[in-house]
Amino acid sequence: MAAAAPRGALGTTFGTTLVATAVDTAGVLPIYLVGAMAVQLQAAIQLEIESLGVVFAAYFAAAALLSAPVGRLTDRIDPAAFLWTGCVICLIAILGMSLIHSVGALVLLAVVSGIATAFTRTTSSMLVVRGIPPQRQGLALGVRNCAIPTAALLSGLAVPAVALTIGWRWAFVIAAGLASGVFVVLPWSVPRPNQPAAAATQPDMRTGSLAGLAVAGALASTAAVSLGAYTALTAVEAGMSEGAAGILIAAGSLVGVSSRIGVGWWTDRRPGSQLDVVIGMMLIGAIGYGLISFQVEPLLWAAVPAAYATGWAFYGSYYLSVIRLNPAATGAAVGKAQSGAFAGSIVGPIALGTLASRATFSTAWLAAMLAAAAAAVTITVVELSVRKTADSR
Repeated sequence: MAAAAPRGALGTTFGTTLVATAVDTAGVLPIYLVGAMAVQLQAAIQLEIESLGVVFAAYFAAAALLSAPVGRLTDRIDPAAFLWTGCVICLIAILGMSLIHSVGALVLLAVVSGIATAFTRTTSSMLVVRGIPPQRQGLALGVRNCAIPTAALLSGLAVPAVALTIGWRWAFVIAAGLASGVFVVLPWSVPRPNQPAAAATQPDMRTGSLAGLAVAGALASTAAVSLGAYTALTAVEAGMSEGAAGILIAAGSLVGVSSRIGVGWWTDRRPGSQLDVVIGMMLIGAIGYGLISFQVEPLLWAAVPAAYATGWAFYGSYYLSVIRLNPAATGAAVGKAQSGAFAGSIVGPIALGTLASRATFSTAWLAAMLAAAAAAVTITVVELSVRKTADSR
């Protein structure tokens, strides 16, 4: 593996975290650029609110269907192949989006992008598990999970800097150029940790508890995906200019990045599964969604960053909990939990988009608040079950 270290920088904690974050950012960049460009796409290809929900749902459906199979395979074979394949597919998707002239084409390319994300997101988790000591995985996952707000940050900045100057199509072209830089750091191989060759195929957690985590991830993601899909449209309807809406997304993303890193650093210094941290972040996120529902411009500048920092930043601690509770078959457990998160991201865009279209954006954000609160309650039930199981052993 010594020869592969310079390519992927997998010989150090910093290098492994860098690769995982870069890969994950590239994988999610296409869909969040679509969300940020929603206003421009409305004018260019007649992308309606409900259609935008279908685009996001198609993306997450493809990711959900493949996440668990990819997770199982990364427990058995070298994950590097998945990294390369995912990044190539991502580049194809984002370049294709720069050429679209119809909603149908956008939906198709969203599916392609979702396939790429199933490869990049699941495998980047395995990079962290295999390449970073357990006592540093919280920070590494926190940084890795900055991929989504980083993609949203770049997408938000692209609105005033590119879309409103030289055109939205160029935003996708430039994004493709940025994504192609990931190939420079991809490893040729990802070493297997020092453990017996025959890895376990079943997660350590009871099936019901792991299913509960997946359900909670689905509920929380139903709410969180709203930030990527509907923040720009909500802000413009509240009276903001298109450029200001882009800056709002960028500001929220920046706060979200800081939160994920800070919480990751903190969880490395705490014992236990960290499910309590996940619960707290989901509850605060629910409050943020509720505040967004008022659609008052000054309040949005506080509520959107708050939601980004908690309701959309819980993923690092969420996956850390899955990893800590399932050391024997981490890939399989992460894949199942991630399938739940993606499943919620399928339902969210369609359900909330329908509410926004047929009722109001305020109604949609209130529904997001209820979903996040329900996720926190579900995680609480799972945590109690995990403690009871541990006490009985």
